[in-house]
Amino acid sequence: MLQEPKFLSAGQFLLTTLVVKLAAMAALLTAGSLGISIQASLLRTELLSLPTIDPRIPKLAEQFTAGAETEVQKARAIENHLRNDYGYTLDLLSKPVDDPLAYFLFERKKGHCEYFASAMAVMLRSIGV
Repeated sequence: MLQEPKFLSAGQFLLTTLVVKLAAMAALLTAGSLGISIQASLLRTELLSLPTIDPRIPKLAEQFTAGAETEVQKARAIENHLRNDYGYTLDLLSKPVDDPLAYFLFERKKGHCEYFASAMAVMLRSIGV
């Protein structure tokens, strides 16, 4: 019996991507323990890589973190903006949108935990944290 295709939410997509990258990192670290040299900067670049995202998202992350110097300060700045400028709701969208994360950040400005977690992760990764 065929089942209807299921679409991944933004949070599920990012979690799946993270699991795949962590598996790759474990394989690289195992290879490193076998004597194969691995450069930390290449590993960091790979772990921070993102799929194609709305170009407004990195700009928003830079705006939110203006003046923050350390990675911790940048994370706190984004967290504070999400806490104070966005609302929490369990109401789902009535229909799918092309880019759920961009829709959350720039139009709806309210969502459930997956939106907040995805926004935090993507914005931090987009600025190299």
